[in-house]
Amino acid sequence: MAFAPDGSWLVTAGTDRTARIWDLDGQERAVLAGHQGVVNVVAVAPDGNWIATAGYEGGMQIWDPASGRVQAILTVQDVGVSMAVSPDGTWLATAGREGTVRIWDPASWQECAVFTGHSGSVVAAEASPDGRWLATAGTDSTVRIWDPASWRAQALMRVEEAVYACAWLGAGGIAVGGLAGLYAFNLLTRTPPAVGVRSH
Repeated sequence: MAFAPDGSWLVTAGTDRTARIWDLDGQERAVLAGHQGVVNVVAVAPDGNWIATAGYEGGMQIWDPASGRVQAILTVQDVGVSMAVSPDGTWLATAGREGTVRIWDPASWQECAVFTGHSGSVVAAEASPDGRWLATAGTDSTVRIWDPASWRAQALMRVEEAVYACAWLGAGGIAVGGLAGLYAFNLLTRTPPAVGVRSH
């Protein structure tokens, strides 16, 4: 699921091939129907003007939250596992089971970058709070940090076993979790993140 920027509604993805927009009192606003398979992942623009949905069948759809109507349909493959939106809304990252990460320009919904490197599914993607970095993590037991200015990998961390989640600890640190436990990395800063994380 994903929340609207103002917290007034949320959108959920489902196995019934739909996404649904809900008010926080539990009232259903709209049903977003059009996918041919399970809707695995959703993302909302920082200004709330669009919703992106994707599934394993190889399609991404862009919706207008106000009307519930589809704005764009993209049939590119391997986008249905994880998504990340930049804080300023200038790019959307999608990733899938084949290890490909794609960057989209929301102004035109054109693909502006594609990069590979992961050898397994990319199951987590997160933009840093300041928009300087994109982190991706996957079943290949790696975490990669990408620079949106050049879309080149700036760091690679290897951990034990598959990674299934990641979260930024401010702009300079990141926590990742997977089968081997929880890890915290400090990136490009002189002081460690102000959190306590231990592996288990």
